[in-house]
Amino acid sequence: RSRPGCGACWLMTLVLRRPPAPRRLALAAAVVLIVAGSQLGMLWLAYAYLGAERGADVLSIEPWCGIAAILLALLSSRIVLRPGFPSLLIHDRVGCWLFAFLAACIVGELIRPDRTFAHITTFVSIGAYYVIGTSVGRWFAGERARMPVLPVLLAIHSLWYAGLLVFYARGDLGFFGVLPDSDVLRLEFRSGFTATELPIYVGFQLPVLFYVLLVPHGALMRLWVFALLACATGLIYLSASSAAFAALLMVCVVALTARRGASLGGFVRIAAVIAVAVVLLTTVAGGIVESSEGKLLTFLSNEGVRALIYGELVNIIETQPMGIGKSRFVEVNNFSWLGEGVFPHNNVLGIGAEMGALAMALFLALCAMVLMRLGRAALVPRYDIPARVRTLVSIALGVFLYQQFRGLFQDTWVVKETYFWLGMG
Repeated sequence: RSRPGCGACWLMTLVLRRPPAPRRLALAAAVVLIVAGSQLGMLWLAYAYLGAERGADVLSIEPWCGIAAILLALLSSRIVLRPGFPSLLIHDRVGCWLFAFLAACIVGELIRPDRTFAHITTFVSIGAYYVIGTSVGRWFAGERARMPVLPVLLAIHSLWYAGLLVFYARGDLGFFGVLPDSDVLRLEFRSGFTATELPIYVGFQLPVLFYVLLVPHGALMRLWVFALLACATGLIYLSASSAAFAALLMVCVVALTARRGASLGGFVRIAAVIAVAVVLLTTVAGGIVESSEGKLLTFLSNEGVRALIYGELVNIIETQPMGIGKSRFVEVNNFSWLGEGVFPHNNVLGIGAEMGALAMALFLALCAMVLMRLGRAALVPRYDIPARVRTLVSIALGVFLYQQFRGLFQDTWVVKETYFWLGMG
């Protein structure tokens, strides 16, 4: 029913109803397709990029997995239209800001003379992934179930590392990169995916791994997860990415407060973990620390490529507030002297330059709402939320923080799996 006093505000809302068993099966299959499309699709692209230039049109399994997941979620639900106050505005404020941001992106793309409809499908699929995530989250929280298809997700992540091992044995993955301002070698592909992009996919494995560690599971499952977590940490170390190290530490901090919420004892544990991490990083990876300090100094002095890129992005935002269009910065930027195309390397500034100032403002509002809503549920001590649900919300918050922190230095906002986990949280 509509709320008292809403007057003529009768809007249509979507109510998804279906017998529980078929819907659970379809949603579980959708989860598998989303995660497999993201993780194994990256390996597929890595293989394709070895024989083609980066940015070339290559076939990927991710969109096909995404289409199948969306169709399964739709076919498993019966859509009923009924009048009433839109529940989205009451309960899902994160969704409101997300869909407003996506709407601004779609409208901006449509009104530009050189519109590209493929970009519009990207925005639509982001929204669809979020809706699937909310459906899985309600199933998880409402039926007192464990995380759906957990062993299958762990198997997918294991296949991802096995695939990397095959690439390494073939000589297509190795220490081909060098960390700037140092002699530290970095693990990356011979061509295609770079050392800074590999840790992006590790960020999507962390919610599954930390959930198994924080919620009681069998000994074999925990041993499996410890092995995968060691692989994840080792890959971040071999990629020599200081931003990925910081993002991993951020997820650990969130996970430490997941069971009981923030407290004085929790802050002490967090401070101890940070201190140990800083000492280990300084001792084991001194070259990474020195490189980070050098890059920070050059950035603060307005020198270096990244500072020039950000300056160019700000100039585009000021001169073209409607944006130049998604993925067009690499075509119009003035860095041809580098001998390669330059991407924004920043979620917020990249969105502002390509999608417009309004989209940038809506994206910032979305990030703020995520921190408020998920942070309040995950970090503030509350007894009306079961521990397993609080844990999953905390991990969803952690993976969002991981990707957005990486997004300060890399373009991560278009990676669709982020929005699935956000919707679940």
